[in-house]
Amino acid sequence: MGKMCCLLWLFAGLRKDEPLHLWITDIVYVQGHGLKVVQRHPSDSSTHIVGENMTRKEYLKRIGRLPRNEDKSKSQRAGWKNLALDKDNQAYVYFMHKGAEQLFLSMYHYYINNVRPKRVKALTDSGKPDHPFLFVSSGVDRNSGKSYVGEPYSSKSLDDSFSSALNRVEKDLGIQIVKGKKGNTNPHAMRHFYIGKLKDANVDPLIVQKTVKHGSIESQNAYDAPTQERIQSVMDDVQLKLSDTRVLE
Repeated sequence: MGKMCCLLWLFAGLRKDEPLHLWITDIVYVQGHGLKVVQRHPSDSSTHIVGENMTRKEYLKRIGRLPRNEDKSKSQRAGWKNLALDKDNQAYVYFMHKGAEQLFLSMYHYYINNVRPKRVKALTDSGKPDHPFLFVSSGVDRNSGKSYVGEPYSSKSLDDSFSSALNRVEKDLGIQIVKGKKGNTNPHAMRHFYIGKLKDANVDPLIVQKTVKHGSIESQNAYDAPTQERIQSVMDDVQLKLSDTRVLE
């Protein structure tokens, strides 16, 4: 799950907690395009469950849960910043790399068929009702012994998974990674990477706005710093031009 979330951050521009709001009905088939990920409002969107004509908030209330942005418990809370969605309170997720999209979908197929069902079964066997959230936990609280297997995956678990991945990279490569915002190695930095790459590719700002669901095009101003690759490319071009003009003679 951590790998799937990382692909959504890095190659689709989602904010850190946004994958945690996905339901199993948010991976949909689009004619001519195959499976696509859809972001939907955690409260106001329809369930998109066959036979359930109600909002997500209404459905969750019926099974004794809250939308994750309204839940105050540490294990269930997931942040949500209002996105620019359409009249149906939804918007497609756009991967900027076809290989990353294919990798995500291959992981999804394995997860939805082999991993999630077993974990949710453990949840229902304990007497708790099933739920529609896509990503579910496999953990047990070490202090209390309380099982969270089958519960919606927590924001803290996602943080821990990401931190563990960085630690493994450090160990495998024998390097030290500057972690967090300072080292641009936090999940939100991946959203900056996504937007920066689109800008480096001269994608229309209006298209960029739609891919990241910004309400205003001015919201892109926070992401205006050029990527390292773009800086290097420009500097390489400058060096080439200066070498051709004999400017140093």
